[in-house]
Order: sequence, then C-alpha cells, then structure tokens
Amino acid sequence: MHSQRFVKVGLLHSSTGTMACNEAPLADMLRFEIDKANEAGGLLGCKIVPVEFDPASDWLNYGQYARQMIRDQQVAALFGCWTSTSRKAVLPVVEEEDCLLYYPLDYEGEEQSPNIFYLGATPNQKLFPAIEYLLSAPGGAFDRFFMLGTDFNYPRTINRVLRAFLDAKGLKTLGLPEHYVPFSHRNWDQEIAAIAAFRAGGRGVIVSSIVGDANQDFLAAYHAAGFKAEDLPILGLSLNELDLATLDPAAVKGHYACWNYFMSHDTEGNQAFLRSWQMAAGANRPVCDAMIAARTGFRMWLRAATAAGTTRAATVRQYMFGQTEMGLDGEPVIMGINHHVEMGMSIARARADRRFDIVWRSEEPLRGNPWAAEHIIASTTAVTAQRELLDALPTPLIVIDDDGQLRYRSASTDDYFGRDIAPDYLEALRKAADRAAANGAEGDDPVAEIVVRTPSGELHNLTVVSRRIVFAGVPSRLLSLADVTYIRRIESTLRLMNADLEQLATTDGLTGLANRRHFMQELAARIAQCETSDRPVGVLLIDLDHFKSINDRFGHAAGDKALIETARVLHETLNADCAQQDLVARVGGEEFAVILSASSIEEADRVAERLRACIAAVHFETGGVMVRLSCSVGATLCIAGDSPEATLKRADDGLYAAKRDGRNRVVFRRSA
Repeated sequence: MHSQRFVKVGLLHSSTGTMACNEAPLADMLRFEIDKANEAGGLLGCKIVPVEFDPASDWLNYGQYARQMIRDQQVAALFGCWTSTSRKAVLPVVEEEDCLLYYPLDYEGEEQSPNIFYLGATPNQKLFPAIEYLLSAPGGAFDRFFMLGTDFNYPRTINRVLRAFLDAKGLKTLGLPEHYVPFSHRNWDQEIAAIAAFRAGGRGVIVSSIVGDANQDFLAAYHAAGFKAEDLPILGLSLNELDLATLDPAAVKGHYACWNYFMSHDTEGNQAFLRSWQMAAGANRPVCDAMIAARTGFRMWLRAATAAGTTRAATVRQYMFGQTEMGLDGEPVIMGINHHVEMGMSIARARADRRFDIVWRSEEPLRGNPWAAEHIIASTTAVTAQRELLDALPTPLIVIDDDGQLRYRSASTDDYFGRDIAPDYLEALRKAADRAAANGAEGDDPVAEIVVRTPSGELHNLTVVSRRIVFAGVPSRLLSLADVTYIRRIESTLRLMNADLEQLATTDGLTGLANRRHFMQELAARIAQCETSDRPVGVLLIDLDHFKSINDRFGHAAGDKALIETARVLHETLNADCAQQDLVARVGGEEFAVILSASSIEEADRVAERLRACIAAVHFETGGVMVRLSCSVGATLCIAGDSPEATLKRADDGLYAAKRDGRNRVVFRRSA
C-alpha cells in the first residue's frame, strides 16, 4: 500500500436522511484530522485521501457501500456508522474482506469483532454510572424510570439491560413503562400522554434512547407539555452539544447526558483543540463525544499503521492493542485487547446557555466490557429477569448448580456444542465451576480455557469466566464463555514473528550459520564458563583464500556458492568430529569463526587441520571452469581471565601469519 502515492480511507457517515444531523459532523471531524495528518507528512510517505459514500440513513446501504469502498476503492480502513443497525450491517463485510472498521459510538455491547475497534462506551461505562448517579442523593434519589427509544436493536437491548440492572438494585421493574417510536417520528401526542400518566404516579426519570432528528422534536414536545427537569429529568443517551446548539435552551435545561467528552472539560488540551477546530470549522461550531471518538480512532489507526509500516489490516490490528490517546478530559484513552477502550466518563447537566455543567466524573478510567450485562445476571435473584436477559444475550452462557447439574444454556451455545453438550465438554465446564468455587474465584478473570470442535468441524478456543448466582432459587455458577480463537491466532502469529526476528538477529542470511553477534555472545558466555570449569575453549578464525578473485572472475553468484559450500563443510565436519556445543559462524565477508570445546592445544590443532583439509577438498564448476577452495586458519585457546577481544586478536594474528606464510595452512597462537 505504501508504495503508492496515496492511501485511501473510507468515511461511511450519512449526509442526508434522519441521521445526517448526527453523522455529518463526524465526517467533518475526520476530514479535519486527515488534513492535519497530511500537513504533517501523511502516512508512510503517502497522502491520505478520504473516500466518502452517503448511506442516506438507510442501514441497508451501509453494508453495500462498505463492500464497494473495500473492493472497488481499496480503502485501507473504514471510519463510520452511528446506529448499531448500521454497524451490524457492516460487520460481516469487514470480517469477510479483512478490513478494519473504527466505530465511534457508545452501544449496547454483546459484540466483539476482530475487525471492529469500538471507540464508544459500553453499558458498564455509560448506562450503569448514569443510573447509579440518578439513584444517589446528589442525582435526586430517583427510583422510577420511563424508557423511551427509537425502534431498533440498541434501545431495545439497552432497556432490557436497564431493567435487569434496576432489578439487581432491588427496585420494582414490572410496571415501568417502555415505549418505542420509528425513526424521524413527528407526532408525540401519544408518548407525551404516557409520560403524563407516569408523572402522575410520582417523581421519575425519562431514559431516552431516541436518535436522529426525532430527538429534537421529542425534547420540544416534552417542554411544551410543561414537564419540569427538577422532578422528571431526561437522561438522554444521545443528548450532546449538537442538540444544545439547535434546540431552544429552555427545552433542554436541566436534562442529563453521560459521555467521555464534553466541550466544558476545562483542560489545556481541550482548550487548545477547540481553538484549532473552531479556527478551521467556524467560531460557533460545536463538538460532541462521537466526533472526538472518531478523532481518537483515526489517530490510533494512524499511529498503528505507522508503527506497522503497512496499512494491511492483519498487521495494523496487532499494533492497535495498547494504543493510547490522551483524552481531552485529561485522562488517557487506551485500546484494550478486547477491541474496546478504557477511558474516563463524566455526567453533565444542560444549562440555559447551550453548555453542559459536569456534575460527576469517574474516579479512574473505566475499562470497556462488552459483556458487562453478566454482572447484572449474577446480582439479581429474580428468575424472570434472569431468564429474559440470558435469553436476550448473544454471549454463550451456561448455568451449573452446586451439584454439577446443567440448569440453563443460552441458545448461542448451540454454535459451539450443537444441540447437546458432549459429556467431555460438560465435564470440563463442571471442573471449571468446581475450581472457581474452591478458589473463591469471582469476576472477570477466566478460570479455564477449553478447546471445542463445533458442529461445523472448526476448532474454537473458549475462555470460561465464573460468577456465583442464585438461579431459580438454587445456588449455582454462571459460566460465561468468550470466543478467543482470533486472539490465540494473533498470539501464535506474534510468537512466530518473534521466532523469525530472533533467527534474523542471530543467523547469517546467506549461509544459515550463526552471525557475528551470536558468535560474540556465545564466546563471552563460554569464556565465563572457564572461570568455574577450568576448561579451555578453542577459537578458530578461518578465511577463504583468493576469494576476491573468485568474485571478480566468476561473479557474485559464484562467490556466494563458495561461501555456502564452505559453511556446509564446516558445519558437517564439526557435527561429525566434535561435541554438540561447538559453534561455527560467519563473522565477515569470507571469514568464518569456530568455538571448540577443545581441552588442549593438540586437540584444537587437530580439529583446525581437519577443517582446513576438508575445505581444500571442495570444488565446484561455474562457467565451464572448475573452482577449488582453500583456507587459512588462525587458532588459539582462551582460558579464565581472557576477554573475547583478546582471544580474537590472538586468532587473528595467527590467521595473518598463515596468509603471510603462503595460505592454506593453520597457525596457532598461545595466550600470554
């Protein structure tokens, strides 16, 4: 990719339709960051060129356009999507095409694709802290919630998680209202009436997961109905600075939002960024969390590709783990190996001047966990809530009671075990549960890893996390299975890469012998052993005679053949005549070196003569001419107290003497 003069990246955000008010600003931010990157030199010496398609807020277009961008435009990475529906449309495409998508929105979790990096919050980072705050005295000590959302998978899943979370807190959820409306909903009379009926029952919170242009109409209708934020505030899961900039301030004053980023973060980094952004985009141009998440994703990708030296997805992926961007809230944003970020979170309340007041901040960065709903299941004893949430989650989940009996398995376990769990797999799961119980294990750390062969014949690695629960009144263990097959493949690839790097670092590429670096390390180690074993070490320096004339007369191919044949003869002769701990290396152009476990001068001299004679017997034909080899050898013994440099100096003196005295001979030099 970097051999071309440009690198293409795909921007997959709607500029028309119901989601344009949310998505178009993200594309603006990405263009801003691309321009800055190009001003700094681009990527790998190439200009970064954005390729933009408009899905027109139709989720069916996202997957189609993603494939066109990857196949036809050959983009190096995709940055885009807002709704979970659009992301799920792109997910199979990026996995099939092995391209990376950087997704900037908070979402419902229960997903972890090897081809998506999730820059937004998971429920444990956003929903849970926000509800905890509203339950607390500083947040108003509310205990009633009205759930209202746009009708697609994110609101329905997040509200299911919310019900279970509230149930785990001991709150009654059976009668809590839950309403859904279509995209671009306009007539809010029915929903306002339902909210009025809810308010008649007492104070409460509206948890709104409405997205797109319908959000503004809802807030206006809510305000017109005369509801007050003091006793009926809205927790807007998508409420951000873009809404504050376009709505009547009175319609949003007092309502809550929870994000990693707010424009009101008073940090030097944020102030500097806002000056730079508004100078380029306009003095009154607002910024929201999703725009900053898109910025963070692009910057992480840029650094990962630079470090990798390529834009190839498989390589960039490995360099993404641990990528860190200093957040504009003053806390680092770190990409985890689970493709989700660790970051700080804040809760803020809208003011009348179109800004947010931050009322709560996390004490430390929160780690993104797409499977956080399992914590809720472990905390609640309501059987109905447990089963509803278990059935809703795509995570493979198994419940085994304290007697080892299988009490529940989610439908998603069929993908790994088939309709019936084989006895050996069930026994492995029982042992994992028993081990967790014996060790008191609780939490997110795996207690076991099993390898299963799926009904389709594929091998998958599954880690097992265990949590104690009471299921249908019976003390049990909830076993959560995570497919880490692709992580194990990455680890295997890294091990192979490290082995290759180690070989490159210690091996001569032409002959396959040890290189000078390896030879010097081994020589130092062997000399150090002399201090305790009192056993000398023999060292030989071997130089091919008249090698330059072979290169000059017959060409470098003949010279390489001479070196390769010499290496072969030295290796084979040493293996046949000497101990396994002996080492032969190529330490220069036509110069070789040998470490011998020789116990005497006579033994070292005998081996040196044997090697010289074997090389003198080498001959090969090139260009119709027979080439014969010979070598000169300098030999010495090193003892305790010697240094590698002094030892090689003596061997080199012997080699020089052998050359001076007519070549094709061995000259021994004793230590002082």
